[in-house]
Amino acid sequence: MESNTSDKEVPDNANEHCPGPESEDAGKSDACAGCPNQEHCASAPKGPDPDLVEIAERMATVKHKILILSGKGGVGKSTFSAQLSFALAAMDHQVGLLDIDICGPSIPKMLGLEGQGVHESNLGWSPVYVDSIGVMSIGFWLDDLDDAAILRGPRKTVLIKKFLKNVDWGELDYLIVDAPPGTSDEHISIVQCLKETGIDGAIIVSTPQQVSLIDNRKMLKFCKKVGIQNRKDVTKRTLEIMKEKAPELLEYFAFSEVFDSSSGGAARMCAEMGIPFLGKVPLDPKLCKAAEEGKSCFTGDDCGVSASALSVEAMANSHTPSRVGAVIDDTSIANAGDPDIFTDFVAPNNTIDVNYFTFTGMRQLVGGEYPPAFRALKVSMNEFPALNGLGVSYAVLEFPIGSVNPVHIHPRASELMFLVSGCLEVGFVDTTNKLFNQTLKMGDIFVFPKGLVHFQCNNSTKEPALAISAFGSANAGTQSIPTSVFNTSIFEGILDESFHAKRATIRKIEDGLKA
Repeated sequence: MESNTSDKEVPDNANEHCPGPESEDAGKSDACAGCPNQEHCASAPKGPDPDLVEIAERMATVKHKILILSGKGGVGKSTFSAQLSFALAAMDHQVGLLDIDICGPSIPKMLGLEGQGVHESNLGWSPVYVDSIGVMSIGFWLDDLDDAAILRGPRKTVLIKKFLKNVDWGELDYLIVDAPPGTSDEHISIVQCLKETGIDGAIIVSTPQQVSLIDNRKMLKFCKKVGIQNRKDVTKRTLEIMKEKAPELLEYFAFSEVFDSSSGGAARMCAEMGIPFLGKVPLDPKLCKAAEEGKSCFTGDDCGVSASALSVEAMANSHTPSRVGAVIDDTSIANAGDPDIFTDFVAPNNTIDVNYFTFTGMRQLVGGEYPPAFRALKVSMNEFPALNGLGVSYAVLEFPIGSVNPVHIHPRASELMFLVSGCLEVGFVDTTNKLFNQTLKMGDIFVFPKGLVHFQCNNSTKEPALAISAFGSANAGTQSIPTSVFNTSIFEGILDESFHAKRATIRKIEDGLKA
């Protein structure tokens, strides 16, 4: 690899942890003891590191820089880095992924880029691209996959500087940095090189057993010492975003433990050390297969469990990238034949009995009269906690003569309706504003795709109608379009312009909904 930087920057005979001859500590630090260059370095004139100036200029087009760290190896850090990059790119962000694991680069394999080379132009080294993600790793320079990159600490620092100042990253929303395990030269170098341009935060990946947590407590203290700070206000906002943007996380708390987490795992460590706990990513064999094949786990439905959990982390980071110290706690998914009901269901304690799995709220329908207006009796995880983690919910819809279920959406699930009695006019509008409507008769089934505006109406003047709806989520959610638009105090004038209507007309609609 050719360099534009003189090798005098770090002498060949320097000690292993040489701070560099331009450093203020040159010739003075403990690492300099016994070095043949110590006297020269101590007396040489000092000045600002010119590399840092070039790095700052190159990083000026990068909005957010996030480090992926772990004190322990083999916990899934590189897998997480790769899939987080895929997730952010799928959200239309411009993403770069920098692999600074010099001695064990995994990213080329994780993104299916083995055998690729780096090209150089007058703008610098060009990243290797996959799905719009720009990638850089020392792995691209190794002639053989089995070759070892044998570099001492100072040489690693030189290489990391080159990755930051020589690579033509272009304009990025996110630069994800996959670091090696531990707290060594690579970590110190990346923090020093990016200190002036700002590091937005670090995500620390862990497994829940003590042997991993011991090392990650050291990693958390390292982050605090080098100034990667935790903003406590991020915790609440992260949880709000999870619930609002990626509530699928609530569907994936059913699991069997592979690692012992009886001591509280990473969640307890986060609570004790005052940092946000972002969540858990299952040990999904299909996620492992995607990583082995260098593919995104977000394409198709193969990695449904792990992809949903990872999408939460991506969503949270895309909204709150600012100095977040967070931990991902790896667990495993349950097998279908696993008989342990107490670990396969979300339950308040281990004393649950058959009543926990029984809901009696629908008994009011038996022998009852139809209500005067449309009514929906819901059975979601809010009404029936046993549904938490099972991905299903239910509703009974009662339509007296001439009633309407106003236009609405279910943001988190499709709806499958079965008409038990009567006749209904139903329909939905797709994203091209095309209407699909149908007249349902007793015994018919109709599906309303997730997130699309839809309605049901009983136009009969003779008989009521009864329908049962099933949802592919324990918490499908319902958002009424009329209420959301006209009954939420949207700034005056916005609705007038949106609907090309006079203020008096809009106010009349608003007053009608309030009444």
